[in-house]
Amino acid sequence: MGHFLVSTLEYIYIPEGYCAEIWIRSSFARKGVIGSFGFIDSGFRGNLTLSFFNAGQESIRIRRGERVAQMVIIRMERPPDRAYGERSGNYQGSRGVVESRL
Repeated sequence: MGHFLVSTLEYIYIPEGYCAEIWIRSSFARKGVIGSFGFIDSGFRGNLTLSFFNAGQESIRIRRGERVAQMVIIRMERPPDRAYGERSGNYQGSRGVVESRL
């Protein structure tokens, strides 16, 4: 039980004019796992670090390559004023699990 971070295996790129959301798979939610995800900004590239909390009564095991989340890609009505790398870009090019940089 408790908080843990997981990195995606996939190195993703969200092109300008698109953004994305991450949603936890319902089979993990049914076990009491809560995922805290935000939007993936237009222009982001890198591995994603996903934050989970196991509020269930039992320990869980996530195996390498197991699908724990799904990405929903959204086409924006207009391109962003500035892509992710032109704004903060704190996590641009991330590889593996990356702790908070705040």
